[in-house]
Amino acid sequence: MLSEAMKKKRLQFCKKYKDWTSDQWQKVMFSDGSTFRLIRSSSKIIHGPSGVSRYDPQYAMKTVKHPESIMVLGAFSGYKGRGGLYFLPKNITMKGSNYMYIKVLRDHMLTFWNIHKCDLFYS
Repeated sequence: MLSEAMKKKRLQFCKKYKDWTSDQWQKVMFSDGSTFRLIRSSSKIIHGPSGVSRYDPQYAMKTVKHPESIMVLGAFSGYKGRGGLYFLPKNITMKGSNYMYIKVLRDHMLTFWNIHKCDLFYS
């Protein structure tokens, strides 16, 4: 879901480049990332017999407070389409880390940038 700040930023981008030709748009690389949890959750509710403690191991469902996750980054352009995916190591995200973001762009996404012959990068 987009925050109000994200919506405003995207609208500013659209207004700034609204008169571009399709040739110019082909030289733009877009990227985005998503984080996925590596555990399947269950929404089943188990009811034990009346009079049995809710903490009885026979009727308790195990949970994980901090499940492992993986962040995936992808990029595409109008010139060559799909640019590839990069999977960060387990439990590593780029949230709040400009250093990690720049490192991933330099070490992994720059290859796609060069193949796609892009002039502008938008994330």
